[in-house]
Amino acid sequence: MANDFLKNMPPALKSLWQLENELRKSLQNAVLLRRADANENLEMARRHMKAALSAVRGEPVADDSVAPPRTGSHGSK
Repeated sequence: MANDFLKNMPPALKSLWQLENELRKSLQNAVLLRRADANENLEMARRHMKAALSAVRGEPVADDSVAPPRTGSHGSK
């Protein structure tokens, strides 16, 4: 169901939605003292923010920058 929702979403909104998810994951990992995972989530959030800004400006957006969110954790520690 979420994938159907994302398919119909404009690229700028899709990137902002993914940005929010990555920031939320980063915060959760930071609270759990999983610094490497938190840093990875922040990097993904930066990519989604750039994609959203590009889409708003009407510039082409790379497919990998608006990929569906990852499922599961980044590994257990």
